[in-house]
Amino acid sequence: MQTRRRFIEQSALLSLTPWIPNFIPQSLGATAPSADDRMLVVIQMDGGNDGLNTVIPFGDAKYAEVRNELRIPDREIHKLSDEIGLHPSMKGMSDLFQEGRVSFIQGVGFPNPNRSHFESMAIWQHARLETAQHDSIGWLGRTAEGLRGFR
Repeated sequence: MQTRRRFIEQSALLSLTPWIPNFIPQSLGATAPSADDRMLVVIQMDGGNDGLNTVIPFGDAKYAEVRNELRIPDREIHKLSDEIGLHPSMKGMSDLFQEGRVSFIQGVGFPNPNRSHFESMAIWQHARLETAQHDSIGWLGRTAEGLRGFR
């Protein structure tokens, strides 16, 4: 059965097809791989992503306690350990984790958050606390500029 969500997902992907063939190789070839061919992929999820139902702390009793209706049932979670798992729609990411090809970093923050979404995003994207330092390229751009052969 075609759902509204599925239709939107398919439509969005279809609208991007003219750019996908060029975008992927350009992105993957932007930097030379390291000696062990590992690559850093940064996924920034803007908008209404529910982080607690993306990487799910199902082993923490508080998760079930405070997430009565939003809680993902344990039987549907792709378990990564006895404590955390992934949303049911993230089977591919779970498979990559089981193969040792992806990992997750949790509990990352910065000192004295002020609860402003926009300032927090600027701090994350620049890896700098001072607002005056948010007018340059971000941490990822600075890292890429420092890589050998990047231009």
